[in-house]
Amino acid sequence: MAKILFWNVNKKDLSTAAVAICAEYQPDIAIFCELSHSEQFERALGQPPLAYWHLKGPATDCTIGVFTRYGSNLLRVRTDDERHLVLECNEPGRQSLRIVALHLPSKLYKDDGSQQGDGERLLGKIVRWETQDGDRRTVLVGDFNANPFERALLDCKSFHAMPTERLANEISRTVGGEEYLFFYNPMWRFFGDAEGRTPGTYFWRSSSDSLPMWNVFDQVLVRPQLSGSIVSIRIIDRFAETSLLNHLGRPDTEQFSDHLPIFCDLISPVDGQRQKDESDDNRQCLAGIHQETSSGSVSTGDPK
Repeated sequence: MAKILFWNVNKKDLSTAAVAICAEYQPDIAIFCELSHSEQFERALGQPPLAYWHLKGPATDCTIGVFTRYGSNLLRVRTDDERHLVLECNEPGRQSLRIVALHLPSKLYKDDGSQQGDGERLLGKIVRWETQDGDRRTVLVGDFNANPFERALLDCKSFHAMPTERLANEISRTVGGEEYLFFYNPMWRFFGDAEGRTPGTYFWRSSSDSLPMWNVFDQVLVRPQLSGSIVSIRIIDRFAETSLLNHLGRPDTEQFSDHLPIFCDLISPVDGQRQKDESDDNRQCLAGIHQETSSGSVSTGDPK
């Protein structure tokens, strides 16, 4: 089981709040982006009874911080750069998970097409890692700076993230004669007033003609092979007796961050369990069919 917390802390020292949230939700892996006060987080989260340690990768410009109680034999940084960090999680008796923590560029600096291009380039790397490892047990978590309904998340050449598990479990679809794999995006359920939940992770109001104001920028995506592994997922809007929202029901940007944290509880597949991606056809697909096109898309042409 892997319990994952993600929070864009907006370059603030929110280490006290982070400790309280981790104490309440007990994540195995706590991921913070726009982390400008890593030493304060290290000190606060490292204190008993939490006793998290800061797992660092080789990149010196990475603004994503990972804190965990897993030992270094269970969780390691595979690669990282300024905008993403790849973790390999190996729980005893369970199949490994590939966890990609990310923070994609803001809409302040990128238009929809550019955001889609960022998604395509990252997807190309993900497919290479999956092909190299021979499995598709991939989890994406982070601030995508785009909503589930936008091109960066939906386009077949980008994350191709479907809103329902049933659709995602079709594994792929063919566009223009090429096959593109799906991700499953469970975050669609958080839009609107359903069940009285906070309707997003980020609020932005402007004079734009078309604007949802509430956004679900912070998301968890999984490959269809892991869609049944999601135990629970939620947007955190309070901890203990403290609300992360202001009197208008929006993120309290004065005391906390402009983003709300998200929490996901995953059960990784039992070791030896036969997964969808371990069928003979899909093994062949991973071994030789997948190719990264020059645009970064995923192509599954005819077997050689």
